[in-house]
Amino acid sequence: MRSNSSKGLSTANTQPSHNHTHYHATSKRSLTPLSNKTRRQFDPNMLPNPREYYARVLKKFHPRGKQATALCPFHSDRNPSFSVNLIHGMFFCFSCGASGGNVLKFHMRLRGIVSAKAITELGAWNYE
Repeated sequence: MRSNSSKGLSTANTQPSHNHTHYHATSKRSLTPLSNKTRRQFDPNMLPNPREYYARVLKKFHPRGKQATALCPFHSDRNPSFSVNLIHGMFFCFSCGASGGNVLKFHMRLRGIVSAKAITELGAWNYE
């Protein structure tokens, strides 16, 4: 019986090397390579200001002190039934019951995405 080495085949480990380059978004148009030692961690302090964020994404946005009302983006709404806390970002719809604790939860629900993608879109990763 002939061995693999006599056929010119190496018996050494021939698994391909995985030289993946990981990137993070520094802006919407450019990517910067990350070193293998860079860690990312969610930083809630890097979430957008709730007042500015909700004013940008909600229709018929009416701020009143620490609260605001708007049309609910989660159902067809003619009269503002959506309430948001402009300090902490909590939201609640009095018609459909949609609710959450901050801008991140709202963004995840609005876009139908998982938290890691929402954190990336909102720019709330802290790279160490």
